[in-house]
Amino acid sequence: MGLFDIFKKNDNEPEWIKTMPKELVQLLLSETENNPQACKLDEIPHGFGKFGIDKTNPIPAYGVPENEIYLARLRLNNGDRIRWRRIGSTKVENIEKPVDEYEIFNLDGDTISLLYISPYHFKTSIKAPIGFRIN
Repeated sequence: MGLFDIFKKNDNEPEWIKTMPKELVQLLLSETENNPQACKLDEIPHGFGKFGIDKTNPIPAYGVPENEIYLARLRLNNGDRIRWRRIGSTKVENIEKPVDEYEIFNLDGDTISLLYISPYHFKTSIKAPIGFRIN
């Protein structure tokens, strides 16, 4: 897959790719193209620890905009919606690219967890961390 292949018409591509200027899409996805660990799996093979909970096993996502899309689909095990706040990004020894860190809240504003997402992969995971489910 070459860098400019991302512009080929694909009905399965995320909506954000269809609506953003091509130059911005190219910029956002260039890091994925340059990621030797980029995968199309629900869990990064180089990860270890609790999925999504430990920064050494972040949730793979297809581009930075997919972080928000993934989190919007995430629910607590009881089905309640969540809220989140991006704290920043961090470097992890076993993951090539930066890992984004999010504080997760319930609807009352109580902190539930920290979650870690790696937005430099060819697929956004459909797997949920322990204590959560995908809607």
